[in-house]
Amino acid sequence: MIDNKRQILNEDIKRILVDRDITTIKQGFCRIMCSEIRNNGSRVFIPHKLFSQSRLQAYLSNKELGFGRQVYESEDYIIFNTTVEAIVSELLIDGIIVKQQKESTPDDAADRYEVTQKLEEICKDFRDSGLSY
Repeated sequence: MIDNKRQILNEDIKRILVDRDITTIKQGFCRIMCSEIRNNGSRVFIPHKLFSQSRLQAYLSNKELGFGRQVYESEDYIIFNTTVEAIVSELLIDGIIVKQQKESTPDDAADRYEVTQKLEEICKDFRDSGLSY
């Protein structure tokens, strides 16, 4: 009985750590997008071009992550790309970005996303709280 309660507690802790990691990684993605808006004026992006592994590592290097560090530092690009896709999906659900509607062509098959006013508010919150991006 105690082992079962301990297992449930361990699963709850893992779930909390994963949720916290996702939130931290999403914040890193938002900081990268805010930086792009500030530096280039670009509001449209292709995730796998914008969110490079080295750039994400730079934004998350001093963050305390449970499992996330293993994912974004992985040398397995399938794991990294899957993580990028999962976080982009989270940003879509949160209304921070929207997928642009376009027909893909063989030379340009990449999905493009556009930031929403919600990201502008997040960028302002970063500036107001003294967070750089």
